[in-house]
Amino acid sequence: MALNERQRARMRSALEAVLRAENAVHDVADELARQGHTAEDAALDRAAALLEELVPILERLAGGRG
Repeated sequence: MALNERQRARMRSALEAVLRAENAVHDVADELARQGHTAEDAALDRAAALLEELVPILERLAGGRG
């Protein structure tokens, strides 16, 4: 299925958001580990917050609200 320009732009936007989320989770986990915190717990909390930012994008891609 070929995507039109608008669909490609939406997909690029979603991909960029996912990549930012991934990088931020790694950055936070690394910083917290340097501070002696349990990186896994803190990274999961930050990942959840970042993923919430993806919801409106994904809703738009799915044709729902957002």
